[in-house]
Amino acid sequence: MIHRTYIFIPLLMLLSSISIPAQAGPEWVLQSEKDGIRIFTRDVEGTRYKNVRGIADIQAPKDQVLRVLTDFDNFHLWNEHITESHKISSPDDTTHLVYTMEDAPWPVQDRYHVSRYTISDSELECLINFESIPDFLEKRSDAIEMKRQKGFWRITSNENGGCRVEFFMDRNPGGYVPAWLVNYMIVETPFKTLHKLLELIRNQPRP
Repeated sequence: MIHRTYIFIPLLMLLSSISIPAQAGPEWVLQSEKDGIRIFTRDVEGTRYKNVRGIADIQAPKDQVLRVLTDFDNFHLWNEHITESHKISSPDDTTHLVYTMEDAPWPVQDRYHVSRYTISDSELECLINFESIPDFLEKRSDAIEMKRQKGFWRITSNENGGCRVEFFMDRNPGGYVPAWLVNYMIVETPFKTLHKLLELIRNQPRP
């Protein structure tokens, strides 16, 4: 069961449903638009790893999307490259610590991380913020810890009974990753993740 915290709409939620918080720096560039899914990237000063943002609409209620996004033990059903995930603990009703393992193509080592998920749910909009917690677990020898990962999922209801799903990601995979793989995954992985998420939701039986 999702426990909701109804609050006055914070500054972030006053922004357009297709925008992220205004920041100085490079503009977003549309990299892919197909099957109703748009993927944007932007450069980040001081690193070769770009920010990524995805947007899609689905004819499903907000709460149904929220249930899938917070089914922490089953990220592998829709999140591209995730092979394992589970909730470690829930300090309170709206905060959850989640372990995730992501596979990587040879010769790159797999990545893992523990992230804090914080949920703010109102009647028309839900915001799920997440951020990695470095060194939370004992270091693994068979994978590299991803120490910087933060972003959000935002679900916004529309007047037709569906909703808009948006995500933002800022991450550094750590260790060595070939440039060609970085450039490929920055667009393909978010697109496949959103595509699988929408398909999973569409195929679920309606209440």
